[in-house]
Amino acid sequence: MKRLLPTLACGLLFASTTVHSAPPEPPAAPAPTAAPDAKPAPEAKPAAEPKRPDPKWNIRTDVLMVAMPQEKLLPLLPDLRDPKKIDAAVEQLLAAVQHKEAILTGYPTVYTVDGARGVTEAIVEKRYAVEYQPPGTLGATPAGASAPSPASTPPAPPVPPAPAAAAEAGEFNNVAMPTAFETRNVGPTLEVKPRVSDRGDLIYLDVVPQRVELLNFDTFDAAKTASGKTVKIEQPRFFTSKATVSLAIPNGQRTLVAVHLLAKPENYMEVFVLQAFATPIK
Repeated sequence: MKRLLPTLACGLLFASTTVHSAPPEPPAAPAPTAAPDAKPAPEAKPAAEPKRPDPKWNIRTDVLMVAMPQEKLLPLLPDLRDPKKIDAAVEQLLAAVQHKEAILTGYPTVYTVDGARGVTEAIVEKRYAVEYQPPGTLGATPAGASAPSPASTPPAPPVPPAPAAAAEAGEFNNVAMPTAFETRNVGPTLEVKPRVSDRGDLIYLDVVPQRVELLNFDTFDAAKTASGKTVKIEQPRFFTSKATVSLAIPNGQRTLVAVHLLAKPENYMEVFVLQAFATPIK
């Protein structure tokens, strides 16, 4: 036993010599303090926006939208495309509108200044359903929601439904109820951004005339109930006639910018005739 003690002591001494403590870190230098009479740095000012030059021109832009039977409109198209004959052809269009031989579908007009964007619209907001609740789920607990606890809500005594209420409930169980809606603008719109030449003889136009029409509602089979009844839903069908044009026209000159074959009335065509005027700002 006495011979083992020196060996154990040597082992402990050897183990203790393998642990080294890190040298103490030097104290951190104090943060520099500003001088008592030092002034704060001035705040940087935002860069001034470049000043836009004052506009020199007022611009009026019109788009005449007329629909006619194609057998009457087709002979007018060559004159509508000819800058020297377009004014006389437009007079024939307007006379046909007055005599109920053509339909004035729109006549939007925009007033703006040189280089500024202008928009006009004469629209009706048409709201229609895009999502439906399946039939037979009215009154059901929504997904993710918990039913009321029996302990907190005592069960009410059963009440037999009235015959009219039962019939109404059965009718609703065969209907897909709308739960989400969207809105579509119906009618003519005109968006234009003009730029006038220095002499005022030419007008450069980025123009978007458009007309949206509600044709009808299409009926679709959505689902079948447990009793085998087919549930139907209705969706709107729209027609859009639109032109996106960039062009340069003489001041006051009419120009044909679009020709469309309409979906309704059948065998009707529609023309968009653009005219722009620039007058100096005094």
